[in-house]
Amino acid sequence: MKRTVLLLFTMLFLIFSLAGCSKYSSHYHAVAHVHSNSPDSAMVSFYEFDGTEVFKLKCESGKTARIQYSGKLETGSLTVYYDCKGVKTELFSVHSGDEINAYSEEITAGTVYIIVETSEKCQNGVCSFEINYD
Repeated sequence: MKRTVLLLFTMLFLIFSLAGCSKYSSHYHAVAHVHSNSPDSAMVSFYEFDGTEVFKLKCESGKTARIQYSGKLETGSLTVYYDCKGVKTELFSVHSGDEINAYSEEITAGTVYIIVETSEKCQNGVCSFEINYD
């Protein structure tokens, strides 16, 4: 009995440690999907996309920073959020035929999550994000 309980706890520990502890997770269905993510920039381009994709950026301390973002979508609707210091805030939304190119408000140092969420299947879209320092 002790051996079974110990084995069960060991398996649970391994599952949680291998799965990671990220606050957000990506889950989507996509066709012709290309994405990249570096510490200071991210982008996603797709023919079809439905779901949620999460990017992780790093904002250096001691500097004023903003997220420069752009988005374009042929059909569908998507909303992009960012999470800096535990607060999920809408960055922008694009709908069929829309295009946007702008800057966010100032962000603080640390990890910045970019969350791209669709409310329906989207086609021919591209979104890009870059941390810019003033």
